[in-house]
Order: sequence, then C-alpha cells, then structure tokens
Amino acid sequence: MKGIGMLCTGAIGFLLMACVAKPEVSALSPTVPEAEEAVKAAFLQDAQENSTPMAMDMVKTDISRMHVTAVDDCEVQQDETLICNVYSDFQPEGSDEVRSNLDKIGFMKSEEQWVAMLFEP
Repeated sequence: MKGIGMLCTGAIGFLLMACVAKPEVSALSPTVPEAEEAVKAAFLQDAQENSTPMAMDMVKTDISRMHVTAVDDCEVQQDETLICNVYSDFQPEGSDEVRSNLDKIGFMKSEEQWVAMLFEP
C-alpha cells in the first residue's frame, strides 16, 4: 500500500509540474497593438510584392483606416504558428460607415516581434 501511495503522490507532482510548465496560449499570443502592427505590415508587404504604385497608395490609405479591436481563440499549430481570430474595424475613405471584420490570421514570433501571415479567403 505504501508503494502505491508514493506512486500516486509522485504522479500528482509530475502532473502539477506539467501543468505549470505549459504556458497559456493567451500569454503566447499577440496583444491587440502587436497584432495590428503585424497585420498592417503583412498587408503592406503583400502590396509591395503584388501591386502597382497607384494600388500601393490605396493600400496605404486603407491600412491607415483599419484598427484591430480584439484577438482571441488562438490555436497553436504543429509548426508553432498561432492561428487567431482577429477582429477589426475598417472605415472606407470618404464614408461614415464602419465595417467590422473577423479574420483568421496566422502569427509567428520572429526576433521578439510578431509577424502576421495572411491567408487566401
């Protein structure tokens, strides 16, 4: 009986260490300002690689009118990418209308900075 009690005590201690050692996904996910910076940088990079100068100016204007409002429901993928729900508001130029969006966006940490990966719809 004593051996079983020690085994159970050891198993409980191991489980507690495993729970403590595993960081929360929310602690590993980007904050709203970090997500906004990463998403805007990803849009800008995509535009630089795939757009004309005139389209690039439009993208810059659109980026300035987009604001991330929340990041949640992040899931760690096998390649250590986080896939998160990113909520944002966008106000088209010359309009009073504000459009609220929900997108799934991938994030990776690179040199202490979050990098967003945009996916095709």
